Amino acid sequence: MRTFNVPTKRPIPQPDTTNAEFAPAFTMPPEIQLFLQGSAFKLKNSFYHSAEDKVKMFEKAFESCDDPEYICHLAVFLSEYLGIRLSPVVLLTALARSEKSTKNLNKSSIMSAAESVFDRPYKIENAFSYNKYKSGKDSTL
Repeated sequence: MRTFNVPTKRPIPQPDTTNAEFAPAFTMPPEIQLFLQGSAFKLKNSFYHSAEDKVKMFEKAFESCDDPEYICHLAVFLSEYLGIRLSPVVLLTALARSEKSTKNLNKSSIMSAAESVFDRPYKIENAFSYNKYKSGKDSTL
């Protein structure tokens, strides 16, 4: 007979960082952090963060992820399967602006992702607005 509640001799993982309240916490892999930021991304002020702070946190999660192929697939997943409108546009626009798009990524991946993400005119307008914001020509989001 098999027993299920047998104590194991595996060590209990210890927290390796602190959270915003300086309590012990675990770090997330960059891919999971980017997914969570992208799936909860809303560009409006809240009690805890302003809209600009949210954009900076999302860009920080984007910069920490080193796999451009994952970013393309994530943008398609967020757009097609979760129905999220803004974060896939920001992901692909940031990917096209960065040096990540030239490393280890063929243009057909970005083009196929762009075909499925930019399916509405307002998404193209959002991409232009984000690009204008990042180039410094417009300081408002």
